[in-house]
Amino acid sequence: MYVDEHQRPLPAGTALGFGPVHQGIVAYYGNQQQVILNTSLKHGRPAVSRPEEFNGIPVRLVRPLPQTWEDSARIQQNAWNLVQAAQPWTVFNNCQDFVSIAYTGKPGSVTRNLVVSGGLLAIALGLL
Repeated sequence: MYVDEHQRPLPAGTALGFGPVHQGIVAYYGNQQQVILNTSLKHGRPAVSRPEEFNGIPVRLVRPLPQTWEDSARIQQNAWNLVQAAQPWTVFNNCQDFVSIAYTGKPGSVTRNLVVSGGLLAIALGLL
């Protein structure tokens, strides 16, 4: 279970990063069991993962903690909706898009943007 600095479970809707690029949303079942909602290449679509699946992988916050109960509930519900929609993982529907959509309603992937920008820069430098 992921906890804060006071050893309290993280609020639902918390966005975590696992390793260099993977991201997911903290959520809870009705029995208060913590899970991580995420879209992964490994699963090929959105998945409900147990926190133990990420043991040994560095974990960090990738977005500010939800500030209100309403924000927490909205983000968590958005993430559950994405899991139920079961859209396949693609470069344009990856874990970072999953987190962005849960938070803002719009896709966004920092990693994809860096790769595309780097590729465009390489092409531009090659043309000079």
